[in-house]
Amino acid sequence: MIAAALPSFAPPGWDVTSYRACELCDHLARDGDHLVCRCPAAVTPDRWRLVTVARARHGGCGPDALHMRVDFDSLHA
Repeated sequence: MIAAALPSFAPPGWDVTSYRACELCDHLARDGDHLVCRCPAAVTPDRWRLVTVARARHGGCGPDALHMRVDFDSLHA
């Protein structure tokens, strides 16, 4: 008997290289090829930090994008 593989509907694990929340966030800026965060609550005492630092587990915003700010109405305009 041959059993077909069923697709997995489990959500993928958190991918540290995925910063979609940051790409939508109003605090985002670009510094050359790097994404930087300018959220005062996430980067104080600095003026900005690399998104990779701000979104790290020990970072000011963390993996859950705690300080994400988006005007969702402007995304659909």
